[in-house]
Order: sequence, then structure tokens, then C-alpha cells
Amino acid sequence: LGAENTKKTTQPTDSAQVITTKSLVEATNWHRKRLFGALRDDAKERPFLVLLKGRNEDDLQVKGQDRDFFYLTGWQEPDGAVLLMSTGKDDREVLFIPQRDPGSERWTGPKLGPGDRDEAGEPDAEKKAALAATGFAAIEAADDLSEFMNSFLRRYDDAILYLPLPALDPEEPLTEAHELVEKLRPRVPGLGARDVNPHLHPLRLVKDAWELEQLRSSIGITCAALNRVMKTFHP
Repeated sequence: LGAENTKKTTQPTDSAQVITTKSLVEATNWHRKRLFGALRDDAKERPFLVLLKGRNEDDLQVKGQDRDFFYLTGWQEPDGAVLLMSTGKDDREVLFIPQRDPGSERWTGPKLGPGDRDEAGEPDAEKKAALAATGFAAIEAADDLSEFMNSFLRRYDDAILYLPLPALDPEEPLTEAHELVEKLRPRVPGLGARDVNPHLHPLRLVKDAWELEQLRSSIGITCAALNRVMKTFHP
């Protein structure tokens, strides 16, 4: 709904097939760089931003983390969001995570939070820990997501907003992403809205070294379990 028609999709590149990633942080950093490159080609020098959100607490317990969001962030906790912004010349990426809840952490254990900055603008210990753990250049509180988006759109009112915008049947309810586009359009008339999935999903077809290692590990665990079960069967 309201998304610009775009037929171009991203194709995995040969260079992606030989990338060596030794950790989740390295892998997700590489994934974001590849997406920036794919969308820069699609946007044709127009400013753009990408918004993907993680699942809330209830959905996370049932379905696990949103796979596209995890692919870009490695973040497993609920209520996170990632915002990728490009002016056409400079790129910026921000991970948004909830503030810590000391009461809940009595039961769940300590969790990472967005932290804060001192009067000189330097990150405090909590923010430094989150930056180091995630590999992001910037981490902010989830409550500040709207202000970051609005600030970018005030400066670049012809920007393209990439969101998960699958085609919907007439009777299907709007997704949160579709509703956001409808909310923004009257305020930002020059806004272009495009589906990020045709650009993101082809990138996921090519696995880097870290992803391949995770697949091998999962297959090994499955095979070991099946072999153990098979030993309990008798003619």
C-alpha cells in the first residue's frame, strides 16, 4: 500500500561469497554494509533510510526473533529496532534498544541497555558495553526512534523509506509498516516508500563464514540426536 513500484532486486555478489566473518558482530556488520550498497544502487543518489523492528516480548517467546532484524543486528532481546540512514554521501546506522528495567532484571539477570552520555558527550560505561557487544557505531534508547526518523525527514523530505511492505489482499489488515507510511505521507509529501524485502532477502542467500559455521553446528547437533534416538529402536 502506497509503496513505490520497483522491479529491481539485489543479486548476491561474488565478493560476498568469500568474506571471512569470525563472529556474530563481524557478520552483522558485513550484512549491513551489503544492504547499504544494494539500496544505494536502488535509490539513485536520493537520501534513504531503512527501518526494521524486532519482535515484542510476547511474539519473541512464541516465534523467536524476526529473522531479517536478527540478520542485520544480532539482537535477540525484545522491542529493538534498527535505523540505517544514508544522505547519498554519508551512511549512519543506529540500534535502538529499551532502557534497562532493574525490577525485571532481578529475575532475568542483567541486560544491556542504551546507556547515556556525559556532559562532554562521551558515552558512559553502559553505552560503551552495548556498543562493544553489538558492533554498532551508535546505540540509543528505543523511545528515541521517532525523533531520529523525524529529524532525518525534516532535512531530507524527498528521502526514500525502506520498510517490509509486502503486498496485501484487500481484506488483510495493514501491517505496522504500512500504517507508518500512511501516517508519514501527509507530513512528508515527497517521501518515497519502498519494500526492503526484494533487496534484503537475496543477500541472505549467500552465507558468510560465521553463518556457515552455525549451520554446520546445528546440523551436527541434529545428526547426533537422531543417531542417539536410532539406537533405541529394535526390529
